[in-house]
Amino acid sequence: MRLVLLTGDMGAGKTLVLKDIFEKLFKKYKTVLMVHEAGLVGMDATFLAQNNIPVINYTHDKVAKEPSRALNQNIQSAQSMFNPDIICTEVTGTVPTPFVLKLYRENFTDIVVQTVIFVADATNFLTNYRKDTEFYNTQLTWADYVVINKGDLVSSIQIEKIRRIIKLINPYVYVQDTRYGVLSKEMLLEIEEDLTKNRLSRIYQVPKSTVKLSESSNIKAIESSLFCSILAAKGSTDPKVIADFLTCHKDDIIRAKGIFLTGYGLCHMQLVNGRVNYKIFETKKIQSRQNLFSLILPVGAREVSQEEFASFFVL
Repeated sequence: MRLVLLTGDMGAGKTLVLKDIFEKLFKKYKTVLMVHEAGLVGMDATFLAQNNIPVINYTHDKVAKEPSRALNQNIQSAQSMFNPDIICTEVTGTVPTPFVLKLYRENFTDIVVQTVIFVADATNFLTNYRKDTEFYNTQLTWADYVVINKGDLVSSIQIEKIRRIIKLINPYVYVQDTRYGVLSKEMLLEIEEDLTKNRLSRIYQVPKSTVKLSESSNIKAIESSLFCSILAAKGSTDPKVIADFLTCHKDDIIRAKGIFLTGYGLCHMQLVNGRVNYKIFETKKIQSRQNLFSLILPVGAREVSQEEFASFFVL
């Protein structure tokens, strides 16, 4: 089963985008729609019935801004009742994307986190971004597609400003401005192509090899390498959180270094002699979608295992 996550600004038109995707794409698959309780009100019951779309409602903790246990239980219900090809989850705009992805990864190993779509409201995006920059950086970093809705209500200059911000945060994201939540054929084709791919192998690989620490030393070590576009630790793309994770394991790691994308831009980080240093660069300097991050561990020491490495560095 594959997960398509839809998030974005409150009132941006996520429901309109959902309807457009279902009409033009998801009806080809056995799809279950999971919506937040407020979102269910906005969905057209007739539209859902005519298209035979099963809908499961869930709630979340508005204070903690995390999905509640109800979401976990409802996912289990969706699996047992419908055995869908796709679970499309519409998330209220206050919930950080990493929380939802973490929930799926930790509790549902048979569900592949496939596609994240962010819907931006062209009329208030710039204002909201200035008010809560870190939150938007995180949301946009995890997005595969951004739909700038209500584009007909603002000037082309404002649309370009929004695009520039989005691309500085995430240069790989597919961006489209529209009105009434209508997606282009090109974006729909990209999303459909995503659904046919093995997302896990596309996001990261963790090859391991034995290396010498130096030419003058016979001591060998194991090098694990992540090929990634986004790197995070414990669900956060904050470089400080990632640096703290490496610092906690500094006694078990000989060397760690690499370049990756975070919610704050392109980051170069390295752990050498027990110290973590990092620097943020402009994302326009990225040359490749796959950035390399490597971890060198001593043979025979208490290793940070490949599984632990991959589970902390959530891609």
